[in-house]
Amino acid sequence: MPAYSSSKNENSAIPQKNTQQHNFFALWNKALLNALLLCSLLSFLFSLIIYGVSNIGFASLAFVVSLLMFFAGIYAYHIASKKKYINKALPLSYSANLDSSENNFRSLIESVSDAFVAIDKDWRCTYLNKKACEILNRDAESLLGKNIWEEFPDGINMPFYEAYHKAFDTQEFQRLEVYYPPMDKWFENRIYPSKAGITIFFKDVSEIKKITLALQQNEEKYRLLIERASDGIVIISVEGIILEVNDSIVAMMGYDKSALIGHHVSEFLNDEEIKTIPLRINELMQGKSFLYERNVLKKDGSFLMVEVNSKMASKHTLIGFVRDITERKKAEEAINKPTKMFELIAEATNDIIWDHDFVTNVTQGNKKLYNLYGINPGDMVINFETFISHIHPAEREGIRYRMKKAIESKASLVTELFHFKTTSGEYRIFYDRANIRYSNDGTPLRILGAMQDITDTENFKNQLIKEKELSDSIINSMPGIFYLFNSQGKYLRWNKNLENITGFTNEEIKNMNPIDFFIDEEKDLVAKKIANVFTNGADTVEAHFVLKNGEQIPYYFTGLAINYEGENCLLGMGLDFSDKQKAEKAILKSEEKYRVIVEHATDGIFMADNETRFIDVNTAGCRLLGYTHEELVGKKFTDLIPKEDKISNPVKLELLQKGESVINERRLLHKDGTLIEVEISAQLLPDGRYQSFIRDISERKRAAEKILQSEQKYKLMFDNNPLPMWMTTLPGLDIIDVNEAAIKQYGYSREEFLKLNTRQLRPVEDLEYFLAEVAKMQSDKINVRVWRHKRKDGSIIHVETYSHEIVYEGQRAWLGLSHDITEKTEAKELLQKSYNDIRELASSLQTIREDERTIIAREIHDELGQQLTGLKMDLHWLSKKINSHDVAIIKKMAESKLLINATIDSVRKIATDLRPSILDDLGLLAALEWQGEEFEKRSGTNVTFINNTGEIIVKPEIATAIFRIYQELLTNINRHARASEIKVELGIEKEHLIFNLQDNGVGFNTEEIKNKKTLGLLGIKERTLLLGGTYDFKSTLGKGSVTSISIPLGVKDNLQ
Repeated sequence: MPAYSSSKNENSAIPQKNTQQHNFFALWNKALLNALLLCSLLSFLFSLIIYGVSNIGFASLAFVVSLLMFFAGIYAYHIASKKKYINKALPLSYSANLDSSENNFRSLIESVSDAFVAIDKDWRCTYLNKKACEILNRDAESLLGKNIWEEFPDGINMPFYEAYHKAFDTQEFQRLEVYYPPMDKWFENRIYPSKAGITIFFKDVSEIKKITLALQQNEEKYRLLIERASDGIVIISVEGIILEVNDSIVAMMGYDKSALIGHHVSEFLNDEEIKTIPLRINELMQGKSFLYERNVLKKDGSFLMVEVNSKMASKHTLIGFVRDITERKKAEEAINKPTKMFELIAEATNDIIWDHDFVTNVTQGNKKLYNLYGINPGDMVINFETFISHIHPAEREGIRYRMKKAIESKASLVTELFHFKTTSGEYRIFYDRANIRYSNDGTPLRILGAMQDITDTENFKNQLIKEKELSDSIINSMPGIFYLFNSQGKYLRWNKNLENITGFTNEEIKNMNPIDFFIDEEKDLVAKKIANVFTNGADTVEAHFVLKNGEQIPYYFTGLAINYEGENCLLGMGLDFSDKQKAEKAILKSEEKYRVIVEHATDGIFMADNETRFIDVNTAGCRLLGYTHEELVGKKFTDLIPKEDKISNPVKLELLQKGESVINERRLLHKDGTLIEVEISAQLLPDGRYQSFIRDISERKRAAEKILQSEQKYKLMFDNNPLPMWMTTLPGLDIIDVNEAAIKQYGYSREEFLKLNTRQLRPVEDLEYFLAEVAKMQSDKINVRVWRHKRKDGSIIHVETYSHEIVYEGQRAWLGLSHDITEKTEAKELLQKSYNDIRELASSLQTIREDERTIIAREIHDELGQQLTGLKMDLHWLSKKINSHDVAIIKKMAESKLLINATIDSVRKIATDLRPSILDDLGLLAALEWQGEEFEKRSGTNVTFINNTGEIIVKPEIATAIFRIYQELLTNINRHARASEIKVELGIEKEHLIFNLQDNGVGFNTEEIKNKKTLGLLGIKERTLLLGGTYDFKSTLGKGSVTSISIPLGVKDNLQ
């Protein structure tokens, strides 16, 4: 049968065939007529010949026969001619009917939604419709007339191959669904046989098949869950008829399933309880759920106490979970007998007392427990999940795990330290101590505990630790040596430089006296200087510092008397004057730093020879394997590998010898025989030794398992979290899941989100910063960051994100949560802008004030000063002109001179106070020296000024600020400090101008000063901050004060 694509040629072939038939008949008739005429002529001639040679009778007979033959030929010709016209009309009519039927057939086949193929008995394709071409992905011309098994060899011996043959052999209709692997599709085939071949209707049913298989799998899975559930499960209709029960119900009640299914549930309930505890089906149909206790009738006639949790399963069915609580009721009667004395003690204590029942999963306690949850007793049931939901997410799984392990080991005492979210939203730190009670068979019944809020204690402890770490960091970062010893010369603290430079160990320095570090000729001088510090509060000395190896280095030492932990102590530092020694010290410090890094590394660091024998191991490595350093040195690495692992996970020495670094996870034998999971990073050093870093990953392995177990719990919290959350792949950062809150906040649909990478949520200019910050994130911690995010509509929002690593569907991923802080950020920026504007205004006002003071000072000096000088000269001239012996006049003239002189001095002082001309004329250094001398003259306080900057000229605004700060500090010291000594130092450090002022006055409480709005200190702070500098006030009562100012230095000219 021709294909639909060749229908035009077929229609044109029919008229051509009819024309050929017509021509054939015309030739036949002509030939027949000629033959008859020839025969008749020959017969006539034959009769004449016979007549001439034979008798007349025979000749007459021959003539008659020839005539009969002639007329028969004429008749035959007439019939043949008539048939010609019949045949001419008949093919034309037949062709028209055939053409119409075939077109109708093709239209019908092409209009069906199924694919259609016609195959002859030799398995050649004779027709296929467009749908078949589409499914087979072949055009008609490439298949028509071809053997289908040659075109589709993969189908041979497959189910439909057999079905096609069976249909043709038996001439019976066949139908089958079959999977065809080359196309990865399911097809439904309907095969209609005939003697000429088969016709096939088929269609792609892959999607339907997948849905059907999934439904079957789900149905089987849920049926297995129901059947295997330890609790009884009952499914009933909304009319109360039992539709399905599981085996647990059958075992619980003693009935066969047939005795339960089809019966009304009320037949198995206590009649009296039905009145007090109705089924409440109407409320269940509204979506409510109920948890209650009731009695059910067993087959033996007795009643069983059960707990029922009922809810709506579908529009037409209800489901009930039934649990036998007979034993629980007995246990409750045995253990739920709290005494009045216990209740009084629980309410009187400051602790949160709680009592959890494992059987009922209900927690009770004193009023403080309910206050912690923000509820009143009886408002709601507190259970273990309620408690867990208030624990910080990072600690929940750990608490679950330790509780499980405690119960498995039958431990009675359990202690925990955790962060608990209070009603205010704050996480407080609690210490919980609890005792578990078990039944005779080891089943946990109750756990009684007491919780203490230790947040303030922990915060104070952490603050002390941070301050200690900060002070240690500062001390160890000092360029020289740092020391602190008491009046008996016992060292209490020092930095690593003291050990590194001197060569003495920590233990040796503990037992040394400060004098031991100096040569004999300078010991008396140093001893006097130390005594002077304890007497006067501070001193300095230059002396030769003696190292352990006898080498002497010139050092500059400082000393300051302080009170440290109730003792009078000397605090100081020393600086090396020798460049050579500085270089040696740096090298020594670098080597020591490397040794410290190695020894303090958390990973084990192993050095081995070319036969893998250990030649050195750090402390972490010894601790990891349980051996001492001496035990490990000389031992081969392969001795630590279990026998079975030597084959399954051999050491890759050949890769190391090629110069490659090898990272591998394997198991190693601990000294006690246990196996530990480790990660090893090894390489071959240039000197032929092997270096390995070994890390214990046991906790990481366990953590990975916990993460995998908790993935579903994360998913539940993820979907229902009111804040936007998402998950991204690692390290690709492709978004693989988002919750509804994220969809609402960012404006993308779920499908759009899942096509995005987290880079696309950032403005282009933030990408570099984003990738740098992601690289810093730690997988085992919650990473908090503030970003700018771009929504679908292009608007920018500020968000604070919390992210940590999880395992999601078997792969590493980031779980992130974001909080929109756009309004908060904008408010903060606005506040900062206002603050900067105010500071800028203050700076302008300060400049204007200084300019006005300069102008006023010059006018007073130039105008009023000159007038007073002229008046003085006139008075002097007048005194010479008046030749009087009047004592009163002479006295008055003398008094007038003194008054004018005093006025001139006052004018000069006022002009100087307004704006010292020396500051403008000679610069900052001269002005500071002059101010110190003037203050010393006025107050009697000794002022020492040390210039460590050389001769420099700074910007006018810096010079003015430093000078005014100096004036303010001297004024404060004069008013409040009662100091006898003031030491002022000016230096340069890292392109900053450093101003330090130290006095030995009465000191003050720095905490009290912070809360006071004193104009003097406030002015100092503002002047410093306006120039981008920093300030620091330190003071100890009775020990004086130290003020440090650091301002970025704008050097105009260096005169040295």
